[in-house]
Amino acid sequence: MNVKYYYKGTSFRLVEEKNYTHLINSIINKEGYRRGEIRIIFTSDKAILNLNKKFLNREYSTDVIVFCNTFKNTVSGEVYISIERIRENSDKYSEGNINEEIKRIIIHGILHLLGYEDKSNKGRDVMTNKENFYLNS
Repeated sequence: MNVKYYYKGTSFRLVEEKNYTHLINSIINKEGYRRGEIRIIFTSDKAILNLNKKFLNREYSTDVIVFCNTFKNTVSGEVYISIERIRENSDKYSEGNINEEIKRIIIHGILHLLGYEDKSNKGRDVMTNKENFYLNS
């Protein structure tokens, strides 16, 4: 199986998709899983808002939404990423470095596919520590 990248409603394109695929594979392997079919979809805030409304009953946009199809030990699913939100967050959290913010959000999405959650303080702390670990490794 593999990682596929899609771009819907945005002119943004990743440079060197293979580097992100290597990062994703590394995380999945280190966490003790196998990789199934993973789709990374870069899209707009409007599309994220529509997904949030349609599938999650939420009336707001966010930087990432994950639909998990992980079964047993094989990680599969879709990671929708708002490129507009990434640009905003890169100014806010990554000192304008959009590539670092893209890596962080991809890592965040993969961690969700692996079953990590960020709804509780403890879960958020675990995810943030994992994100930092994988960003720096």
